[in-house]
Order: sequence, then structure tokens, then C-alpha cells
Amino acid sequence: MNPLSKARPAAPGVNILVPVLAALTLAGCGIPYHVSPAPGCTRYIGMPMPGGCFGTTVVTDVSVAPPSDCLRLAVNNCNGGVLEVDNRCGVPLTLGGVPIAAYAGLDVVRDGQGRWVPLDNGSNFTCEVVAADTRIRLDGLLGDQPVSVSFTKSAPLCERDTPASHGRRDEDFCQIPPR
Repeated sequence: MNPLSKARPAAPGVNILVPVLAALTLAGCGIPYHVSPAPGCTRYIGMPMPGGCFGTTVVTDVSVAPPSDCLRLAVNNCNGGVLEVDNRCGVPLTLGGVPIAAYAGLDVVRDGQGRWVPLDNGSNFTCEVVAADTRIRLDGLLGDQPVSVSFTKSAPLCERDTPASHGRRDEDFCQIPPR
């Protein structure tokens, strides 16, 4: 007599659920069990989703004063937290004395005097990680009108050594102004 023939039948739905979960996990579609606003801090059962977002810091609470319909700032927290600037105003934008392209991936770094200055590093990687959540304000001009951009740059939300950071020094990657 076969001992398996005496086994109890599986609960309804288990016969479908187990193979589906196994297939998703093997396909690189892990199941998140700790979701974080910083993609590099989200933890998965199985393999994480394929992709290249490993950031452990974020940018939050973005505001522009005065508000403008033609100047849009979005947050990209993929690899650390940068601002995506979309200037459709037809006039130049300058922040902290630095001209900003009409469309730019904008990070901020401290200059030699410890002031925050904008940096278009041509990517979605943050160049300077802060030790504690920091509120940053950049004043400038949109055309000839004063404008102020404020946001919070977070400290790391978790500890993580990611493949994206291996062998990379921030100063080499981001061309941070001399201190």
C-alpha cells in the first residue's frame, strides 16, 4: 500500500497558490515583506524585482514658492533621492546661483563653505548622504522673479551595501565641487 494514498487532501486554493508563488519567486518577482520609500530598503521573500533601484535615502516634502504651473519638480528616489526639474516657463531657472537646465536630474551637495548647491549629475544617483534628515532650501530666480525650492533630504533608511555602490566614490561619480 502506498503511504501517500492516505495523505489528506490540500486545503482549497493551496494547489494553485503554491505553484504560483514558486513561479513568481523563481522569475525574480519576489514578494515584498518590508516596503520602504527607499527602494534599496525594501525586503523581499525570494528574488527582488529586476531593476536598478538601490537607493537607501529619499527626498520628501518638495515645495516651490511661489507655486508655478510651468515649473514642475518631481522626486526620483530610485538611487538615493534627486529632484527631476521640468521647466516649461520659457525663462531660465537659477538656483543657488547655478543655472539649471530646462530638464534636469538635480541633486544637492555642500560646497567649500558648507552651503547647499544644486548639482545636475546627469543621473538619478544622489551624491551626498546626510547623517540626519535635513531640510534644504535653494533660493533663485525664474526669469527675473524670485523663487524658492525647499525639500527634505533623508538620512539612510537602512544599512545596505549594494552592487551599485561597489568601487564608486561619490566624488568621482558626481564631480562634487571642492571642499
